[in-house]
Amino acid sequence: MSRSLLKLLFLFITAVPLLAQKKYNFDQVCERTSVQVDPKEIPKALKTADSLYMKAQKPLDKVKSLLLSAELYHSSGEFKKSLCYGENAHSLLNQIDDAEWQSRVNRFLAKEYRLVGLFERSKKYTLQGMEAAKRITDVQEKGEILGLLSQEMAYYEIEQSSYPEAMKYIEQSLNFFGKDDQDNKRAVAASYQILGDIYLKLKDYTASENHYRKAESLLKTKCCVLGLVYNGLGGIRLKQKNWKDAEFYLKKAENIADSSKSLKLKKAVYSNINDFYEGTGDSFKASLYALKYIRAYDDLTATNRELIFKSPEAPVKPSKKNAQISIVKNTAIVVLLAALVAILVFFRKKQKKQRAKFRNIIRTQLQMIGSRSQTPTLKTEISDFSNISVEEVDDRQERTIKERTNPS
Repeated sequence: MSRSLLKLLFLFITAVPLLAQKKYNFDQVCERTSVQVDPKEIPKALKTADSLYMKAQKPLDKVKSLLLSAELYHSSGEFKKSLCYGENAHSLLNQIDDAEWQSRVNRFLAKEYRLVGLFERSKKYTLQGMEAAKRITDVQEKGEILGLLSQEMAYYEIEQSSYPEAMKYIEQSLNFFGKDDQDNKRAVAASYQILGDIYLKLKDYTASENHYRKAESLLKTKCCVLGLVYNGLGGIRLKQKNWKDAEFYLKKAENIADSSKSLKLKKAVYSNINDFYEGTGDSFKASLYALKYIRAYDDLTATNRELIFKSPEAPVKPSKKNAQISIVKNTAIVVLLAALVAILVFFRKKQKKQRAKFRNIIRTQLQMIGSRSQTPTLKTEISDFSNISVEEVDDRQERTIKERTNPS
């Protein structure tokens, strides 16, 4: 990571007081805070980043503070929030004319999507970042960003099993960095580590180890790249069935992986350790690391699924307009349901009234017929007509007339 980005990424205790003083502007605050955040200090740093965003007057300052928050969430392993803040920063890029920050935001998103396994989306942001980086005037900054973006393209080609193309991008990245650049040691080490991975896949173990050793020589402290280097060296020994050396390097890799937030590193290391115990015949320990691998795999898959089904283009917080639209929709649904119920009740009551009216008409007609006939038998029967159909009434009336005209 570059010096200039570190200056932005880690703003702590002094940031808010400095912003309160008029003689300091946003960039001066960033320049005065270049110390790396301890994991325990991330919550405090996030509050500082939020404060910077609230006080930011220019779109560029908002982009910087959003990217700061995104990087901090990345450091804490909260990839969903990291991507949301990164996407929000990206949504403001059309309001600024700064090629460096346009390329930095795109590069950040390319890296995040690659880490969660969304390679096509990662490629999209990588290409956007490269287009922006071409307009950077500072030669050193331009080389650094293009080197990092070339690494992202190499990762994409590896995923496609296009190893020769991946090697070309890594060689390109080393040219952009400058192979002896002391300010980008970790970035250069990452390029050599990627080359080590490529040659391991191609089963050229000698070339693979040479590149891992170059990467190791550049790294003096624990980091994810060093964990991948040790895992690669352990992987070579596994292929060679050199169990003693394999255990040595894999233990080193595990020590870094267990304290890392990188699911990619955990998955790679636990997979190799499982293979080690399978190879040495220790089924119990092999099962333990198989479970650890599955847990890391599930965590990564769950993150991917969540990001796929929820579009990252949406802002972190819903706007008031969207909230109002949602309320209107819900209200409309409730009103329509209530109206439907009311209509059903209305028709049911109307139907009952029509039936009652029809019965009253029948009763009236029967009473009139009974009064004309003046026969006790018919009057007696009339009391039962309320439950008789019209057809039955007609039949009985016809029989009565026949009895009168044809006495026995």
